[in-house]
Amino acid sequence: MRSYLRFFIVMLLPLLANISSAQTLPLPYFCGFEDATENANWTLNSGPAGNTARNKWYISNAEVYAGDSALNISNDGGTNATYGNTTVAIVAYREITLP
Repeated sequence: MRSYLRFFIVMLLPLLANISSAQTLPLPYFCGFEDATENANWTLNSGPAGNTARNKWYISNAEVYAGDSALNISNDGGTNATYGNTTVAIVAYREITLP
């Protein structure tokens, strides 16, 4: 799970520089991926390889730290948190405005 979080943070930081109409949220921000309304604010599998990439992001229960759901990368539709490291990477992100 920690490697997924590090990968996610690395992918999120460049996006923060290009935020234009994001929602302002109280800090610290935390998402446990348990709330369907909050989950709908996430963009999964965007980019040119989004539809054809083998490894995709899913909000699922494939591997969780706490609770019932988590953000996982998977090459089998979100059933398992497994992936191949020789395929194109795509992103998952949620836009927020930092004060």
